[in-house]
Amino acid sequence: MPLLNSKPLWPGYGLGIARIVTGFFMAYHGYEVFDVKTMQNYASWPIFQKFPSPEITAYIGKGLELVSGILLLVGLWTRLASVIMIAVMAFVTFVIADGQFWYRDQHPFLFILLGWIFITQGPGAFSIDRKR
Repeated sequence: MPLLNSKPLWPGYGLGIARIVTGFFMAYHGYEVFDVKTMQNYASWPIFQKFPSPEITAYIGKGLELVSGILLLVGLWTRLASVIMIAVMAFVTFVIADGQFWYRDQHPFLFILLGWIFITQGPGAFSIDRKR
């Protein structure tokens, strides 16, 4: 029975679908970079006030979410996009959420784990990287 043995079950397709969904969610969250009111709200958070330019810091973070999401979605430079996603989500997890990945803000940490999977396993099916 396929579900009870240790052999991969459609490894390329499963990985490709996970990458596409992850990329969609990252791009979706990064798309907030185009909403001025939302970005001003982020920049007003106390954690961002510690930086020399809170607005620029917020825009850089959201911009990187958008770019890494789009790259993951299409499977272009998947490993580089994963490194960017890991860096941004590590900042969110350990700086903005104060390291509380175990119950309150675990979603950014899950993006870190997904990024690690894409770095170590590649893009899977349905990717531009795979065609090059």
